[in-house]
Amino acid sequence: MKILPIIASNHLGKNLVNFKADVTILPNTAKGNQPTEDKFILEDETKKIQKELQKRFPSKNDNIQIFLQPNGFRSSYDKKLYWNRITAYMGYKDSERARQEIIQKNITPPNDDYVLLEKETIQKLNNKEHSIMKKLEDRLDYCSEYYIKEDIPKISSELIDNVEYAIKNSLDYALTEYEKPPIIPPSPTDDNIDIQLPNWL
Repeated sequence: MKILPIIASNHLGKNLVNFKADVTILPNTAKGNQPTEDKFILEDETKKIQKELQKRFPSKNDNIQIFLQPNGFRSSYDKKLYWNRITAYMGYKDSERARQEIIQKNITPPNDDYVLLEKETIQKLNNKEHSIMKKLEDRLDYCSEYYIKEDIPKISSELIDNVEYAIKNSLDYALTEYEKPPIIPPSPTDDNIDIQLPNWL
C-alpha cells in the first residue's frame, strides 16, 4: 500500500532492526523559520521514538507501515515562542493482505480478547466493498501536543503510547468495526447502592 509518494526519496531514514513493520522518518516540515537548534533537537527526538517503537513491537505484523514526521512552527499569539510536534502516520502497506488477515482472524481468533466483527462487516470484507477497502487503504494519524523547545523530550512517551494503542486497537479490527455502537455499561440500580448510615443511628 502506498501511503505517501515521498517514500521513494533517497534522503529518508529507515531502520528495520528488530521490528517487522517499516518505521520511516520523513523530512522535517519546518514553518516560519524554525530555529536550527529546535530543528536538530526535534529530529533527534524523532529518531529516539523510532528506536523505542522497534523495541515495543518485536513481532508485529510486517504489513504495517509507520511514518514519523517532526514539525515546527511559530506560535500565532506569541512570535517569540516556537512550537514543535511529531506526527505519526500508520497504515497497511497492502490493503488486500490486511483484508484477508482480518477475515482469517474472525474465523480463528488469535487470542481470547480479540473482538469479532459483525457478520455484515465480514460480508463487506468478503465482497471487497469500496467503503471497507477505503478504510484499509487510508492511514491513521496522530499528532503529539505542541511544546516549546524545553519540553520537546516530553513528546516521546505520549506519542509512543498513542502509536502503540492505535496499532493494537485500530489497525486490527476497529479500523473496519465502525458499525458496532460502543458498549454502554448498565447504570447501577437502587438495589446495588450501599447507603452509609451515620454512626448515631
